[in-house]
Amino acid sequence: VILEVDGASTEGWSLIESVIKIRGPEDSTVRLLVQHKNAGEPVFIEIVRSVIELESISWEMLPGEIVYVELSTFADNTDEILVDAIKEIGELGAQGMVLDLRNNLGGLLATTINVASQFLNDGLVLYAVDGDGHRTDYKVKSDGVAQNIPLVVLVNQFSASASEVLSGALQDHERAIIIG
Repeated sequence: VILEVDGASTEGWSLIESVIKIRGPEDSTVRLLVQHKNAGEPVFIEIVRSVIELESISWEMLPGEIVYVELSTFADNTDEILVDAIKEIGELGAQGMVLDLRNNLGGLLATTINVASQFLNDGLVLYAVDGDGHRTDYKVKSDGVAQNIPLVVLVNQFSASASEVLSGALQDHERAIIIG
């Protein structure tokens, strides 16, 4: 358990707040006070920040020509990786897809729009209203590569942010069955 970040107590912080406080410029340092499981006293750990490449998509073909795709985050290249994966999956003859967004805490808005656009023909992915009441629409982009494959989406209590946007858009467009 992380108790402090650079001397500031984490008590009451959400996971997102904690991530924001721990993140920083590459090669800068952050000092964490960490309580290890089954250890008596917490210890200080100083880490050097770095870019961490995440594997945002994994997939496997299941019996019955169903493909299981796990999307773990909406990173800056997730949409591109997804398009490549869907094309490969299509060549294998997949007849349906299970898109697993469980434990996906979100990511980039632009990536979310691009991912949703792979499954939707047209319309609105989401809209945002600012404090002054100005509305910004985020519409589906054309030429999605998975607009017709039957789709089921798995979510849980840890599917947040971009995962909620994607699953909500797919549900609103009656494009997928949401389970969870």
